[in-house]
Amino acid sequence: MTTNYRQHLLKRFPYLEKAIEDKLDASTDFRTMCRDYVDAVEALNRWEDAASPTPETQGRIVEYRILVKNLEAELLLELYRSPTS
Repeated sequence: MTTNYRQHLLKRFPYLEKAIEDKLDASTDFRTMCRDYVDAVEALNRWEDAASPTPETQGRIVEYRILVKNLEAELLLELYRSPTS
């Protein structure tokens, strides 16, 4: 499961590989944040891949884009902290 987090995070933040590895190894809270992020990215991808977008689907896409960006901001804050905090 950590590999899945790692893949998603490295795809988005390849320049933070060392910090990502350190945090995944050291922090249960960070791994939980990663799980939430991966879930949100995958949900966004499903909504964006919908065959016939409806107004509701478009609303979900906007909602999940915002959620993904917010989660990315939280992850970045955590990654720039000390690896053991």
